[in-house]
Amino acid sequence: MKTNQVLEPQEESQTQESSLEDELRPIEAAKHVARAKHTLTCLRRKIGNPEKYPEFEQVIADLQSALNILTDETGGML
Repeated sequence: MKTNQVLEPQEESQTQESSLEDELRPIEAAKHVARAKHTLTCLRRKIGNPEKYPEFEQVIADLQSALNILTDETGGML
């Protein structure tokens, strides 16, 4: 059996704010991921020769792979 619950104006406002925050979190995450991908690409260009710093190149590759997996698993939300 459903109960009709009446929200007080303050409760309704808090619910709307919470909903807005929930909607903005994926957008913020997407911006962070895009910035991280861009930074990793820039770092890769600065390194130049991967043989000179193989560990650094591996870290960049691993982080880019992780970001791609997260993007895929979230349905492109990131």
